[in-house]
Amino acid sequence: MSFVSDFKKLTLVLAVSASSMLICNGCVTALVGATAAGAGAFIGSDSRTVDVQVDDQKIENQVARILKNDRMRSDSKVFRVDCVSVNGNVLLVGQTRDTEYMNWALGYIKKVPNVKRIFNCVSNKDPIKASVIAEGKCVGDDSVYKILSNNEIIEMANLKQTSLYTLAKRIGVKPELMIDSFISEERRRRHES
Repeated sequence: MSFVSDFKKLTLVLAVSASSMLICNGCVTALVGATAAGAGAFIGSDSRTVDVQVDDQKIENQVARILKNDRMRSDSKVFRVDCVSVNGNVLLVGQTRDTEYMNWALGYIKKVPNVKRIFNCVSNKDPIKASVIAEGKCVGDDSVYKILSNNEIIEMANLKQTSLYTLAKRIGVKPELMIDSFISEERRRRHES
């Protein structure tokens, strides 16, 4: 057997075992499963058909429109939720205190064509914010994950790009989503300790 074939099998086993432990280990497990699947796609080729990839992109676009439906309630100061879809499985991550709006959005997301399952990993808290100062001026004021995945801000402030960003780019996962999931999981674990 070839290395690529063995790697794809290992990736599949990791993804299945990671997703089965989702209930015990939280949202990062789903991200790790998606990451493992992404690694196989990067090294070999994406196992999804073109039709499925197109469907996943349509799902992400429709979910994004749903999440931003109400401009007042979906303002990034009070509601910051992002999504990614793989094979019709939708992962939602972020923060909001507006659970009523989130529940409304979930009701509509369930009705989006080709959505199989929804993994809701949205924290019930205020969105995380960060500011970056360079040369005496504020060059960025946004959520932490957007700041850490913005190359322009990173360069202006002479910061070093995170290894999470580099890993996400290599395996084809949205860097913002990976950074956000990691930060949320780390905070959750510290809070439990």
